[in-house]
Amino acid sequence: MKDQDQDSSLEVSWVSANGMEEELGTVASIHEKNDQEFQSLLDAIEKSNLFKIPDPIEKGHFNKAKQFFLHEQHKVTKSLEAVDDEYKSLLNRKKQLQHDIEDMKKKIESVNAELDECGQKAESVKVNYKQQLKALTVAKEKYEKSFNILLIAEEENNNILKATISFGENKNFQCVLSVNREHKKILGVESKFLQQKEVEDMMDAYNQTNNAATLLCTLKKLALAKSH
Repeated sequence: MKDQDQDSSLEVSWVSANGMEEELGTVASIHEKNDQEFQSLLDAIEKSNLFKIPDPIEKGHFNKAKQFFLHEQHKVTKSLEAVDDEYKSLLNRKKQLQHDIEDMKKKIESVNAELDECGQKAESVKVNYKQQLKALTVAKEKYEKSFNILLIAEEENNNILKATISFGENKNFQCVLSVNREHKKILGVESKFLQQKEVEDMMDAYNQTNNAATLLCTLKKLALAKSH
């Protein structure tokens, strides 16, 4: 009985099978119609030449474009290298100028220090000069009062003056000074009251300093010494 029941459950009524056959036929016809439409679409695409666009490689367009790009890339690279070199050169120049500026600042500071030092020395020289000038002026006044110029004679055919002088401490003590008028320099001393060694020592001291006041002071001392 069970076997019979199982067999009976697998059985399909003819009516149902006949309906499925009709449905399957309908699906098959739909697929066939779709295939026809797809083929028609392929035919239309082929006729429209959509797949016959010129190949850029075959026409050389791509190679030309590639060559142009590489050429321009090379130019840009060279330009960048040139700019980079110029930048490096300017950077080095800037560093050198900064170094030169620092060096110049140090030199300027050194020169300013030297100028300050020279200014201080000059001021000191001015002070000493004023002091010495004052002392010489006083000494000149004293010396002018302490000796008398008795006679001034000019030798012929030369530039030498001979001045005969005497001193207040000893009016009998007289001497003759030979003086170069142009250079105002004492060339010699003559006196019967002086020994040759005294004249030589006095002239040696004068030639070292060219200080006429010192020479007159020496003569004044000798005149005073020989007055006793």
